[in-house]
Amino acid sequence: MITVSTSKSPARKYHHGGLRAELVAQGLRLVEESGVDAVSLREVARAAGVSATAVYRHFPDKRALMTALAVEGTARLTAAQDAAAAGETDRKAAFDATGHAYVGDA
Repeated sequence: MITVSTSKSPARKYHHGGLRAELVAQGLRLVEESGVDAVSLREVARAAGVSATAVYRHFPDKRALMTALAVEGTARLTAAQDAAAAGETDRKAAFDATGHAYVGDA
């Protein structure tokens, strides 16, 4: 027996094994592109290419998702600031570099 999909939905972006990370990545992308008000569990699921209920396996509610986005965003900021200051030997230059990384022009 051969089966053929007749679904007209776009191909899924998510591949098994890293759904939580994909949901966080899509949530951060939504924040960057459209602002924090654009983030919802349903919209993050849509962006990741999974059902809305799949999100609840990793985040019980929007607050949990937003907390994960804040943690990841803070980790990325810290990494960017550390990288910007890493090559500086002068303390003032290192401090200035972290400031530039903070505002996104490092």
